[in-house]
Amino acid sequence: PFSELKQRWQQRIEQRVPIQYLAGSTPWRNFTLTVSPAVLIPRPETEQLIDLALAATVANPALKTGHWADLGTGSGAIAIGLADALPQATIHAVDRSSEALAIAQQNAQKLGFSDRIQFYQGNWLEPLKFLKGNLSGLVSNPPYIPTQMVLELQPEVANHEPHLALDGGSDGLDCIRHLVTTAPEHLRFGGVWMVEIMAGQ
Repeated sequence: PFSELKQRWQQRIEQRVPIQYLAGSTPWRNFTLTVSPAVLIPRPETEQLIDLALAATVANPALKTGHWADLGTGSGAIAIGLADALPQATIHAVDRSSEALAIAQQNAQKLGFSDRIQFYQGNWLEPLKFLKGNLSGLVSNPPYIPTQMVLELQPEVANHEPHLALDGGSDGLDCIRHLVTTAPEHLRFGGVWMVEIMAGQ
């Protein structure tokens, strides 16, 4: 109804609520994903991680099968992108937030990938200890923005998107340092690790 539309537009103008949260969905690759303030809004540049994963499997076809992980899955965007791009692989998606996992599972079910993606609540690779030495690929868009910079981001981001998914510590590299040290022992020989970071890092 018009009154609801008017109310949401007021939220957009007065509170700078992202349009994706008001709509409850956002386009990403060839999908429409459900989003809420519990998850980061997937960015177009993150789509490149899926293209890089595909390129890695062209260079090493053995990586097309086996296990791939998406750490800090949020809306499930990367996990769903991997499931779509790598039909012979099993995808494992991890997030600390139960609210984010609920959204990710909803997206996987809606898009027909429920049987291809396994979801885990936990911290980074901790729920995937059983896959040590067996991951073909490990993909993550972790929090990488320095704490002070998070507060200076545009209001749509700073006031509405989850800081858990943004704040990477004083220099933005806390999570990345952790992943650098823990990722190698989880990968199979020739496996690939891909992470999104900020320009200049």
